[in-house]
Amino acid sequence: MVGANTSKKGYAEGNGYLVSWCFGHLVGLKYPNDYGIGWLDKWSFSQLPMIPEKWLFKIAENTKEQFEVLKALTSRNDVTELICATDADREGEMIFRYVYNMIGSNKPVKRLWVSSLEESAIRSALSKMKSLSDYDNLFSAGFSRTKADWLVGMNGSRLFSCRYHDRLDLGRVQMPTLAMIVNVIMKSKTLSDKSILPPILTAEISSCHLQELMMKMSLIRLFQPATEIRLSYLPLSVR
Repeated sequence: MVGANTSKKGYAEGNGYLVSWCFGHLVGLKYPNDYGIGWLDKWSFSQLPMIPEKWLFKIAENTKEQFEVLKALTSRNDVTELICATDADREGEMIFRYVYNMIGSNKPVKRLWVSSLEESAIRSALSKMKSLSDYDNLFSAGFSRTKADWLVGMNGSRLFSCRYHDRLDLGRVQMPTLAMIVNVIMKSKTLSDKSILPPILTAEISSCHLQELMMKMSLIRLFQPATEIRLSYLPLSVR
């Protein structure tokens, strides 16, 4: 599209452009254990709530090589401007800015905002690029969601693990999803066998009442930790 047709290790080059990419999140928030302020110790109630005074980031181990490629390209003296061409949404905005901020670059950035892969749409977007600062609110929205995920997941997991003396992983997305699965199972128990629905995703539970699991997943009440939870396909009956 821009004439960068010569393949290099981790990027392509040509016609005055260097084109590179990210593999998902090259940079992300550090885990509590990485902060070194007592959160590394054995989990306990005294550690909670864990709320970082300053959010810290780290480079993902499995993508460190690609991060170094981006860092080297960004730092080249012949590179005077960057173009952020990640997905046109909050996630794409965060992926670029995490890397940009971790590198510590202050070079000007333009934002390529396009969702279509058609050549005409991309060429049109290239001619209408805006400054990256025009999308600051989009990044703030995405970063706020990420911080909320961290606070709910990290604190919730440690809280319930300490309370019930077992490793329990909780999260903003995981818990309501599992709660919906359990609700479907509970409702199916009140239906007769007049007709059969196609198989739907549900759960088999051993040594744990469905009502108890539902309470656990909705963070309302947890009676006993489940000894085993696995997903499977089961037919449900309806009237």
